Amino acid sequence: MYRKAVRTAQNWFPGLREAKNRFYHWSRSTFGLLHDRDFALVGRLPVRADDLFLDIGANRGQSILSLKRVRPEAAVVSFEPNPAMFRWLVARFGGRAGVRLVNVGLGRRAERRTLYTPRYGGFAYDGLATFSAAAARAYLSPETLYGFDPAKLTVDEAECETRTLDSFDLKPTFIKIDVEGLEHEVLAGAAFTLIAHEPVLMVERFHDNPTLEPMLASLGYVEVRPDAKGFARGHTDSENMICMTPRRLAEIQAALRVAAEAGQGRAGPSRLELVR
Repeated sequence: MYRKAVRTAQNWFPGLREAKNRFYHWSRSTFGLLHDRDFALVGRLPVRADDLFLDIGANRGQSILSLKRVRPEAAVVSFEPNPAMFRWLVARFGGRAGVRLVNVGLGRRAERRTLYTPRYGGFAYDGLATFSAAAARAYLSPETLYGFDPAKLTVDEAECETRTLDSFDLKPTFIKIDVEGLEHEVLAGAAFTLIAHEPVLMVERFHDNPTLEPMLASLGYVEVRPDAKGFARGHTDSENMICMTPRRLAEIQAALRVAAEAGQGRAGPSRLELVR
């Protein structure tokens, strides 16, 4: 209900969004607040000297701030295809140490694609931009906006570059994927990277995408949940799935167990080096 009210208010007061975004950016930067509680789980992962975190679907940089909060020493590469969003990111994170910004979308192949952004009554919801025209039209409705009038709904189009994650030849240890329902396309273009390096994944559950979990399983991943000792196989009701390969899960469990037995285990990021 809160999100619906804020979303509706933005149509009447367009400046509210920028004020809200500036406030969120300031408060998270100043007080180290996490925009999503699931990012606290990243702090449970053992530290590696080569830690590289990928932020796929950067939006306005919420994940950059949260990742740097829980793991300030990790390098972050953020991908965002939306030109308007990317300008916002550059203005706030351009030149920041340990952060690389890439203005492309990730998918199953290299191509030019149309990015669709829903607009209602002249207000563009650039945070809901997607490569799916149907999804862009479905986001705004009586369920998401008070007083919804379908006659006021239009969709902007912009051409964007997409590439596969594999084409970047990166060696990530953690990947966050939030791309408005097209997570399976990102995974399809990341198969080599996932099989070769087995990064921990945080993948948004988007409208129970029926292709997502089978694809993760085909790549050797299982869903995990937090427990008293770190992580164990299991399902959660969170908006995000945390997934690992069984080998990576066993490796992390062993590292956390050694840290606990040595008296190094504590809440927050583990300082134990994980050596492969």
